[in-house]
Amino acid sequence: MIDTPKRVPDVTFKTRVRDETVEGPNPYRWQNRSTDEIFKGRRVVPVRAAGGFHPRPAVQPTSPVTKTSARR
Repeated sequence: MIDTPKRVPDVTFKTRVRDETVEGPNPYRWQNRSTDEIFKGRRVVPVRAAGGFHPRPAVQPTSPVTKTSARR
């Protein structure tokens, strides 16, 4: 059986919130939110997606055909 912690670790998330007082085409500002603000009193099930948010593409592009490999 997997041992699960009883509480979400204390972390501060950097979030973007809409703020009508900010002028321009991007009316958002940064706001720090703690895990208590978001998850307190809730049940949380963390889910991991394989390869999620990975900087490399899932399928590597094929190498270009060169004159020497085309003759084979």
